[in-house]
Amino acid sequence: MTKGWTKSDWRAKPRVQMPDYPDTAALNAAEAQLAKYPPLVFAGEARKLKKQLALAAEGKAFLLQGGDCAESFAEFHPNNIRDTFRVLLQMAVVLTYGASMPVVKVARISTAIYAATIALAVAMQSTLPLMVIGLPRLYGAWHHVMTGLLQHGGLADNVIDHRLNSRTVYMNPISRFIYWNMNYHVEHHMFPMVPYHALPKLHEVIKNDLPAPNISIAQAFAEMWPALKRQLTYEDYFLKRDLPASAKPYREDFHLYVPGMMAPNAAE
Repeated sequence: MTKGWTKSDWRAKPRVQMPDYPDTAALNAAEAQLAKYPPLVFAGEARKLKKQLALAAEGKAFLLQGGDCAESFAEFHPNNIRDTFRVLLQMAVVLTYGASMPVVKVARISTAIYAATIALAVAMQSTLPLMVIGLPRLYGAWHHVMTGLLQHGGLADNVIDHRLNSRTVYMNPISRFIYWNMNYHVEHHMFPMVPYHALPKLHEVIKNDLPAPNISIAQAFAEMWPALKRQLTYEDYFLKRDLPASAKPYREDFHLYVPGMMAPNAAE
């Protein structure tokens, strides 16, 4: 970072598409109010993007950048946002398959969402819009990390049978609501087109073909942490998921070892 940098340095840069604000007092008041809110982009996100862009520059990833150049608030509608994200995600899937490399997705639309939310909060003189969009990333991040670690932590890698690399965990109703039933993670990966609200029903239908689910968050962490610590020393180690006798595995060798990575006797 340049020494002596301040947040107001941008005012000395050339600005081509800036609107005129005739009411200077109102502008200053709005800027003072916005300065009290959390940043739209956090430092960790910027550092992660730099690493991803470096991979793209080295030819190890593909950069997909989309969004509107100068969207107006008249076009700020859930349907427009949904359709834009849908196109970007569909393009990313095609590129990932065609280029056989990860895709770095960059979209300005997310910035527009946060900007519009902050503007609405200022106009309403209320924090309610920010309680819905933006602030949950701060006060809900711990839950996201806690549940996210359980998705695949300690399990087999580079296998195409999702029953072996994903974990289903029974959770309390509050965590299930916050997590949108993604605790049924094996089911989600096996049938990604099934909507989140139908995952519990799907689980009941196919559970006899799945590994036994973890009975609680605490029990899942008790299973996962020792495996993660062991992987610090033995990176090829993983937790083997046992399928019921009635299940029909896609390929038997996936239940013995990770192809190309380890010997059969390394799986436990």
